[in-house]
Amino acid sequence: MKPHDMLVVMGTNDRTDSRISSGAKKILVHNYDTSNHQHDIALIELEKKITYTETVGPVCLPTTPPAKLNNQHVTAMGWGSMDKSEEGKKDGKLQKKTTLRVIDIESCSIDWNYHWEITDPNVICTWGKNTDICAGDSGGPVV
Repeated sequence: MKPHDMLVVMGTNDRTDSRISSGAKKILVHNYDTSNHQHDIALIELEKKITYTETVGPVCLPTTPPAKLNNQHVTAMGWGSMDKSEEGKKDGKLQKKTTLRVIDIESCSIDWNYHWEITDPNVICTWGKNTDICAGDSGGPVV
């Protein structure tokens, strides 16, 4: 995706509400590895300065190593498709969210062994009973 193709919308969970928005100036993609989905993250530099409001503020990156987050509850969110066969398709205008629990890397490797081997200690792996992120939401926000 090119920066000029992107509109960043803030302060809402409704994709059609662009009251607070900015174009993207630059997209900085980390060293994403498609073979094991590691480093599935990017930073977006905005074209304009954003004024903080009650619903718009900075994202603080964690300083706690993932291993110390084991058994913590986190919220994952995104606009992905509820149909796993339609990855990449957006499913409606409202962002969905779910509560998941961070699990240790060993359990994660056992659970996901049939897809890929997880060896990076910086990977955060989550689990939820009868809940998960939607198709296409890998790399999305987890807070």
